Amino acid sequence: MLEIPKRCKLTFDDFCVLVHDERKGDLLDGVLYLSPPERPAANLLFGWLLSCVYGFVQDSEIGRVFAVKFAFRFDKYNVTQPDLAFVSKHCNRILRRDFAAGAPDLVMEVVAPDSIERDYKLKR
Repeated sequence: MLEIPKRCKLTFDDFCVLVHDERKGDLLDGVLYLSPPERPAANLLFGWLLSCVYGFVQDSEIGRVFAVKFAFRFDKYNVTQPDLAFVSKHCNRILRRDFAAGAPDLVMEVVAPDSIERDYKLKR
């Protein structure tokens, strides 16, 4: 996991410029954390999890599923891109054109050894 040095707090706007289509990251208290490429085992687990959740949500029509590079902005200095997120129909109001302004109903992460600290502590 690459951590951008904390010289100043980065904002949501900075995050949008720095984390482009090829990268996945999180902005936690103004500090940008970029994720390394996925390992094959993590990618297989993610694919299985996505197919299970997506299939259930589609069949039951209870909301929407977002994966990997969709951003959830909590405030100016906190933005996450969870591996998998579910937003119920009742919470559609948080959805914007390019991101969500608020927390999803459910978040799932495939935790890699190098992101344990971030996923279990910082993001929580």
